[in-house]
Amino acid sequence: MSGFCYINAVKAQQDMPKIGETHLDQLHDYPYHFMAWPYYKAQAKKALTHQIGSDVNFGQLRQFYTQIRYYDPTAEKTLIYLDALKDTIAETAEPSIRQDLINEFKIILLQQCANIDVMRYAYSLSKEVDYLPAPKRFLWIIQGITTALINSGNGLSFASAYKIISLGEESALIMSLRFKALQKISEQSSVAFYTIYQGIDLNTGRDKVFFVDSTAPLTFLTGVEQGGLLDPNFLWQHDR
Repeated sequence: MSGFCYINAVKAQQDMPKIGETHLDQLHDYPYHFMAWPYYKAQAKKALTHQIGSDVNFGQLRQFYTQIRYYDPTAEKTLIYLDALKDTIAETAEPSIRQDLINEFKIILLQQCANIDVMRYAYSLSKEVDYLPAPKRFLWIIQGITTALINSGNGLSFASAYKIISLGEESALIMSLRFKALQKISEQSSVAFYTIYQGIDLNTGRDKVFFVDSTAPLTFLTGVEQGGLLDPNFLWQHDR
């Protein structure tokens, strides 16, 4: 099977809905995407191609990521797709086809540059392949995302909760704060989702409580489950 046929088969197997399959398609996908995409793309391109340490606004990158059609707060299908693409690249001998597949891989990384789980995957893979930037670039991006997350609040109350945009950021936050979680309490209002963590601050050994605002990912995923929002994985539609 050729590389392109294999990738098309993978896409079909994922059974992802196409644009137009829900009545909220235009409401949810198009207006926010086309306003946010140029700003997101500018920051993502800078993060992936400019000199490490350049003035990437990771706060804006995260914010605009939640408004584009490629927003994937779980990263599950994206990582499955990238893993299949990685294997296809390894198995493809024809240079032109292989390059097309590599370009496809890089487009997905651009679309998912603000997703910490995808960047972790790219960091690990970049140690094994020669078609991705050096691992230190992805490590820098991961650190930038994490710093922006920590700066999104102070965690002392609902109003000043740390704001996560993907599910993977929650574990990144806990590790960065050097926190041992003993209890996790979920709270939901009509417009917001929160998690209250209780545990031990490993820096001081004292009890600690902090608040996490998970409204962005959970609102999106709740909408997908209810059929009102689109599945985030529009991997075959590229805004270049």
